[in-house]
Amino acid sequence: MDLIDPKGTIQFFNSCVHVIENPVSDGSPRETIFGDCEDSSPYPLKELATYLRRRGFEERAVKVAQQYKFP
Repeated sequence: MDLIDPKGTIQFFNSCVHVIENPVSDGSPRETIFGDCEDSSPYPLKELATYLRRRGFEERAVKVAQQYKFP
């Protein structure tokens, strides 16, 4: 499931969440990973909502993140 926000896209997978922020200026998109992903050292899922709020995502995205439970 993908959640589109003015600040970027939040991609929910089976055991991890990717937050891909829209690039600012000429930079590349910033990707931050939460949960249990095989190919990276992600942040704990419990920090996702706090991260989204701190990075300026809309409250709607923060609420979805707070309620998300892995299948």
